[in-house]
Amino acid sequence: MLRLRYIANGEDRVVPLAGGRTRLGRGSDNDVILSDVSVSRYHAEILREGSGWLVHDLKSTNGVEVNRVPVEKAPLRAGDLLTIGSFELRLEEEEARPPRPAPAASEGLDGTLSGFGNATIIRPLAEFAAAYGLKEGVGPAPVVQETEEQAYVHRMFGFLTRLARMLTMADSVDDVLSRVLDLAFEAFPVDRGFILLSDDAGELVCELARIKNTSHLHPTGEVPVSRTMLQAVIDERVALVTFDAQADQRLSGGESIRLHQIRSAMCAPLWSGERIMGVIQVDSP
Repeated sequence: MLRLRYIANGEDRVVPLAGGRTRLGRGSDNDVILSDVSVSRYHAEILREGSGWLVHDLKSTNGVEVNRVPVEKAPLRAGDLLTIGSFELRLEEEEARPPRPAPAASEGLDGTLSGFGNATIIRPLAEFAAAYGLKEGVGPAPVVQETEEQAYVHRMFGFLTRLARMLTMADSVDDVLSRVLDLAFEAFPVDRGFILLSDDAGELVCELARIKNTSHLHPTGEVPVSRTMLQAVIDERVALVTFDAQADQRLSGGESIRLHQIRSAMCAPLWSGERIMGVIQVDSP
């Protein structure tokens, strides 16, 4: 299988070409989001054709190049260089990975989260404090060798937890709510984001909701969040990400997941000291 390797925001990123179609562009609803004014909202798509792949320019402003040659439609092979606006994406042959052994039941957090299947990755709150130096007087933990997938997920978690820390330390919460979600939308390919804070009765209340480019402060009525995920984050003091909530063994029973068509999602706690003050959730339906 082929994959795309490119640099975005100073980070090396790798995207496998899965399925029959991968769309690239500046818009947040693309499979590969390239955030730059040189890239059209829907710039190009990569299509499977037989046993190979084909790139197709979607009438973009600045065009598409394969190996420095402008093309409207062209086959792609491992080693080719694809240019989309200011981005250069290298086509690589993805290395075959051995199947992962199933985790033992004892590997859960005291057995409480062992029901999460392979679709969900979880991380305890205490581990974040050590890993990212978020506990007063404690520096970041030593770097541990990780797989590429683990490193990507942990970077995502670290981004959200540092945002959470900024939120709780701000003088005015309302002043930073929009900024927090704006940064989250820049960092992750998501369509929806929600910040919920605990009220005096301990109930979670949505303070800000963003769906694509539209934000609402203190929205009224029900918001499309997963109560199952929120409860797990608060009760078990973890952050979690799921790549398919509706197929996930632990989450698939949640009515709100089916009702709101939640698929890939991430949930992280907002905390100050030992107290969890709320939750931030971002997802794509």
